[in-house]
Amino acid sequence: MSINMAIGGGALAGGGVQVVDLHTMDRPTQRKLMERVLPSGEGDNLPLLQRVAARVERVGLQQPHLEVRYRDLSVLSRMVVADRALPTLRKVVKQKTETLAGANRKQTSLKVRAQELTYNGRLLKDFVVERTAAYVSQTDLHYGELTVHETFEFSARCQSTGYKRDLVREVEEREQQAGIVPDPEVAAYMTATSHARRHHNLIVEVIVKLLGLDVCADTVVGTPMLRGISGGQKKRVTSGEMLVGPIRALFADEISTGLDSNTTYQIMRALRNFTHVMKIACVVGLLQPQPEAFELFDDCILLSNGKVCYHGPVEAVLPFFEGLGFACPPRRGIADFLQEVTTPSDQYKYWDGQRTGRPWRFQSAAAIQTSFKKSPQWAALAATLAQPFDASQASPAALTTTKYGQRRRELLRANFWRTLVLQRRNIIFAVIRTSQVTLMAFVVSTVFWREDKQSVESGNLFFGVLFFDTDPPRPVLPAAADSVLYMLLGAISEQHLLVDRLGVFFKQRDMRFYPGWCFAIPTFIMRVPWSLLEATIWSALVYWIVGFSPTVRFLMFWGSLFLINIWSVGLFQLIAAVCRDDTIATSVGSLFLLLFINLTGFVLNKSDIPPWWIWAYWANPFAWVTRALAINEFTAGQWMKPDPSNPSTTLPLGIEVLVFRGFPTEYWWCWASIGFILATLAVIIGLFVAAMTFLGAPKQRRVITPEALQEFELSRVESVTLQTSLDQDAAERGAAAWPAFDSAGAPPAPLTAATAGSTVPPSSLAGGTTPRLSPGSEGAAGARGSGEAQLPPTAAASAATHPALPSGNGIAHQGPLQGPLAAGLTGDAGTAGFSAAAHPVSGPLAMGAASVAGAAGTAGPYPPPAVAADGDGMSRPPGEPGPRGVLGEPDRSAFAAAYGAGLPIGRTDSASTEPRSPRRAFLERASQRISQASQRASQYAARTALPFATAALSFRNVEYSVPLPPDADRERADVPGDGPHAGQLRLLKGIDGVFRPGVLTALMGASGAGKSTLMDVLAGRKTAGVITGDVRLQGHPVEQRAFSRIMGYVEQTDIHLAQATVVEALAFSARLRLPTTVDAATRRSFVEEILALVELSRLRHAYVGVPGVSGLSVEQRKRLTLAVELVANPSIVFMDEPTSGLDARAAGVVMDAVRATVDTGRTVACTIHQPSVDIFEAFDELLLLKPGGAVIYFGPMGDGSQRLIDYFQGIEGVRPIRQHDNPANWMLEVTNPGAEEAMGIDFAAVYSSSGLAKEMSMLVAQHQEPRAGTEPPNLSALSVPGFGAQFGANLRRNFTTYNRAPEYNLTRAAITILVGFAFGTMFWRLGDNRQSVAGVLNIMGVLFSSTLFVGISNCLSIQHLAYAQRSVYYREHAAGMYKSLPFGLAQLVVEAPYLVVQAMVYSNIVYWMVWFARDAGSFFWFFFMFLLTLTYFTFLGIAAVNLTPSVPLANILSSLQFGFYNLLSGFLIPIPQIPGYWVWVAWINPVMWSIYGLVITQLGPFGNESITDLEGNTKSIPQFLSDRFQARGHRQEGRAAGPAGAPGPYETYMTGPIVAILCAYIASFGLLAVTALRFLNYQKR
Repeated sequence: MSINMAIGGGALAGGGVQVVDLHTMDRPTQRKLMERVLPSGEGDNLPLLQRVAARVERVGLQQPHLEVRYRDLSVLSRMVVADRALPTLRKVVKQKTETLAGANRKQTSLKVRAQELTYNGRLLKDFVVERTAAYVSQTDLHYGELTVHETFEFSARCQSTGYKRDLVREVEEREQQAGIVPDPEVAAYMTATSHARRHHNLIVEVIVKLLGLDVCADTVVGTPMLRGISGGQKKRVTSGEMLVGPIRALFADEISTGLDSNTTYQIMRALRNFTHVMKIACVVGLLQPQPEAFELFDDCILLSNGKVCYHGPVEAVLPFFEGLGFACPPRRGIADFLQEVTTPSDQYKYWDGQRTGRPWRFQSAAAIQTSFKKSPQWAALAATLAQPFDASQASPAALTTTKYGQRRRELLRANFWRTLVLQRRNIIFAVIRTSQVTLMAFVVSTVFWREDKQSVESGNLFFGVLFFDTDPPRPVLPAAADSVLYMLLGAISEQHLLVDRLGVFFKQRDMRFYPGWCFAIPTFIMRVPWSLLEATIWSALVYWIVGFSPTVRFLMFWGSLFLINIWSVGLFQLIAAVCRDDTIATSVGSLFLLLFINLTGFVLNKSDIPPWWIWAYWANPFAWVTRALAINEFTAGQWMKPDPSNPSTTLPLGIEVLVFRGFPTEYWWCWASIGFILATLAVIIGLFVAAMTFLGAPKQRRVITPEALQEFELSRVESVTLQTSLDQDAAERGAAAWPAFDSAGAPPAPLTAATAGSTVPPSSLAGGTTPRLSPGSEGAAGARGSGEAQLPPTAAASAATHPALPSGNGIAHQGPLQGPLAAGLTGDAGTAGFSAAAHPVSGPLAMGAASVAGAAGTAGPYPPPAVAADGDGMSRPPGEPGPRGVLGEPDRSAFAAAYGAGLPIGRTDSASTEPRSPRRAFLERASQRISQASQRASQYAARTALPFATAALSFRNVEYSVPLPPDADRERADVPGDGPHAGQLRLLKGIDGVFRPGVLTALMGASGAGKSTLMDVLAGRKTAGVITGDVRLQGHPVEQRAFSRIMGYVEQTDIHLAQATVVEALAFSARLRLPTTVDAATRRSFVEEILALVELSRLRHAYVGVPGVSGLSVEQRKRLTLAVELVANPSIVFMDEPTSGLDARAAGVVMDAVRATVDTGRTVACTIHQPSVDIFEAFDELLLLKPGGAVIYFGPMGDGSQRLIDYFQGIEGVRPIRQHDNPANWMLEVTNPGAEEAMGIDFAAVYSSSGLAKEMSMLVAQHQEPRAGTEPPNLSALSVPGFGAQFGANLRRNFTTYNRAPEYNLTRAAITILVGFAFGTMFWRLGDNRQSVAGVLNIMGVLFSSTLFVGISNCLSIQHLAYAQRSVYYREHAAGMYKSLPFGLAQLVVEAPYLVVQAMVYSNIVYWMVWFARDAGSFFWFFFMFLLTLTYFTFLGIAAVNLTPSVPLANILSSLQFGFYNLLSGFLIPIPQIPGYWVWVAWINPVMWSIYGLVITQLGPFGNESITDLEGNTKSIPQFLSDRFQARGHRQEGRAAGPAGAPGPYETYMTGPIVAILCAYIASFGLLAVTALRFLNYQKR
């Protein structure tokens, strides 16, 4: 049954009405409809929503609405109080031991407690809250292979339309009854958005347009390996993924990160309109809310350390704080004010001492909350909460009671569609996989070409082919062959791929997009066709070329391989689903494979398997398949003949082979194998589905630093006074400068009245002591009655329980606007569990000044500098002459006198009375923080021991282009027809400019304008594309190597080694980037200066940690990234979006450091998003780009940005700036492409013809000419540290990193020990069984298996660490810290001691359990050969990473080598029986030489012992080994002579040459790793 709808408007149908079928409406038709209902170029959805609401209200209906209430809400978490140190090997071993002993089993899950938490008066258990309320996470988790449109389509298919279909049906019925003719466009829109479709949902087109994603709708989201949309667009995709559903409540966390202010405003406006008209509850968190966006919201919830300091109307928040004695300065955003007014380090700036007539005294979050509960806003809120919810006014459709939005069948179909799309996008991997399977099948076929069937020996060769065949194939990622070692890598690759996708899966499953089995079943089934293809290719080549039985038995061969292939797929997907971690999954998968491969009956005969392992043999599916394939082949007619080599036996040759291997001879075992595989496969699939359904995402340990804990505790104390003492040792360790409690948990006594009455802690007292805050005597005991603060703050790993949001109450008020905003909503201690309340037509704004654990060191306990009351009542440093001045001595004296007398600090007679310029006066009021930074910078410039040469960077006509993407629109793209950029997509066009010393230049523009691209081009960081133009340094052409030594580049992504401390990171950079003429003492002093400059001195010993998990906060990482560049003493600093991802307060802290850097005389240029007024006006000049990379403004900003404002207001048609507009936001709004098109002007053309352009062009021309007496930078004159210094610094850092990387070393140790014990118990006491061929082969089997398993484990486990180190290398090498050789060599050498320990541990376990030769010489040579083997495998892993862009591709490359290493190692196929055209591979195979050497250590000395071979000949053991595995030619004097250059027999004199050969392989793989690092750069910029 089709559903038709009528679309009005002649533009669509050429006149009249067009009737289209809803089920067949394609995207072009939908876009035409969108153009009709959303005609505004600005994407304003208000008219459309009003038309929809009017239609609903016309028939007497209302939109379903929600009211979310909470009362006495608390979120608690058991956390670990620890320093920022990452765990070392010693710490982790101790913690694991305590855990096993039961002494450390604390729960870390969040607990939510509330007297009331309801939706429309109903408890959360009464409905499905995940489908009623949508949550937009601040983390962008998406499948990068899907396009934006496909991502939205899948979300829309899963969430369906909810209540919309019933609402539209009811509206249509009432309209028919009342005879109302609806607006055809609105009817078409409502009908299309209320019916879920498998493809082309109209709501997807609506959200795409509202979020401004229509320009990239068909572009893939992208991954680190796949170029996709920008970071800001990805953030919008995260929001849109939830907005396409039928939401009634929206909780969005930090959705504006990476967006420019204009885009943020447009999105917030759309959400406000949706909230107002559709009556939803909405809470939004923003990091840096701009005034324009702030004005869109109705309510504000201010959170500080878990305390609700305010919850009420936005327009009442300033009067509330004015009643507390605070005032928001002019031109200061209200949101910025609210985020800082509750923090100890910034609160003093807003104290209105002139109005209140009393000195400032810190008011904690608890004190502010107490005041709030006495306010009218609280009274109104409490009164509303006291009234029970009227359930009669609530629509049942507002709450969703169904668990999922679609039928299970539709959800399963949607997941099949997405899995198919993902496979199609990754088709290159499938092609490589199939090609490698074909290649290895060809190799195996040619190696075993038409083997004869004349003896048991030839039967063993056929058995080797079967064993090689039955090893499970790699499940998903490409591999070379279906072998044991390829299966090992295949397991890891499959697990890596699935684990990588689990983040998106857990997010969508927990949001009730679909049940877990809907994801698991397609994930498994969509791999089956590839398994079928691989099994078919392998069987078709190997079976017929090798010469297996040419009968219908081929089907059993092919079917068995196919089943074991898909069985492997299920097994490794199950391991990935259960482990949910790459490292753990790799270890577990390796152990499974070890058991499977060694217990098949080939490496170790069934009769030799110890009784304690025999159960594993019968439970081993590979043993069943191996047995089935052997019976299938050796019971065929061609094997049912007498054994020519053994006439005495009566058994047919095939039966004799089976008996020799201990296998049964009945054919029904083949069918039993099929049944066993199918039964166990069903169990594995069931377990996989259960794991995906019931297991959750891995939980992370919740850690709170001592600084954060102490600040958190202080926020609970209502009365605080001042304390001037400070433990210098504690400060040196980075401890917080907060009050110390005595043994009883009581705070120290308050200071004298004179001290306590001071307005500000004295940061400038003689002696340099830093003041700190302490709780006062009033109310402190009550606030700390729970005893929580009695925990020793510096005791690492001490448990502490803290309520994140105690006694929170909330409900939104009825107001004219309903667009809520929440900032700072989340924190490590559980503020993410906060649920805001909303009236049906309103929503709260929540703004957190500091989260429980998130602001640990952001402000830390940094004392505010001394301030004085300015004439306008605002606070400023006493005697401060301007933003970049230094306190004079009279001001210092007056300040000290005032403090000593206990008097309020105000203006004194000695204060500076010089007249102030308007610029100076403005900055004193608007940017107190920047003026403080300037003081520190001036003092630093006067005392620094390392002066630098100032430098200006000028550039003319800079252009940059990249290859045109295949899907690019040539009509809209800038593609020159001739010149060096012909046929390329031009991203930068004719840019001129100059960056000068002491001038802070901002690079701004809309998303996609080319800001970061221009900075990369100027800094020489681009690795691809065509660059033209003239870039000069001090008028001389730039020489990149020398330029990189005097230039610092602060990247947007903070890339550091997680295991380093702050001071170690700076010392490393200083050691390698400062000239060698700088002595060590001066270098250390300079590092301390930079630490002070960027305010990281107190965190010098803090560990960097893993972002979002441990270590430094986001803004501290930004400052560390800046500091790492500053210790190079650069003349020019580039910074790419230094405030992106920070809240307003943290951004201000970072800009302090930036401004201070500029004031030292350095040249600094920054790209920046969403700057506040303070941050924006800290810049001196602006380079503004439009999309397409053209300049529309370059010049000074002027006092209060007045020159910038005057320039754009002078352009006809530009809207004048309003009184409270942020100039940055106004500038981006009036110059965006939509406004430019509406006005019909080209801002680039206007600028190029302006007087400002001519003025700046003259300035650029001046700096393009070399100044007299200047010389271009010379690399030799910079005294670059040599190879020894670079190697030593890298090696020392690597040793530190390894000691602090327990996840790598402990995993390696665990695998070594487990594999050792596994081999030891499997081959228990078989090492001295040298009396038979089987015993000798068992000894070789354990040597072969141990070599491969532990070696390959090392090769794979090192790749993740090497990949992380390479990311740091790219940044540091580009900065000119070191060359490739010292870094690569240090990366190799650091493994040496760990490999020695690993080899010794493994040798002691395996050697004595297997009971090898019991003499010191044999043990030493076994240990030494094994050490060399581990070394070249480890170096091979590093080389594989350096040769490939990613770890999965490194696994693929390694797997190709492992296949050859395994097959042509001389064990599975003795060298004499390898065809001549492949034997050369065996001789260059390092594994062959390892096995050769290890066998000599155990069997070479026993030349006096003899055994009888399969032909009945008695030989010495070395002679038997030589004849079987290497003999070619004749024998002389008991020794097998080989061809010229070939190794001799298995005797001890070959030990030395083998050691030399293995060392040569180690050197070769090491050289390959360093060479690849030097010449291959996969950091695409």
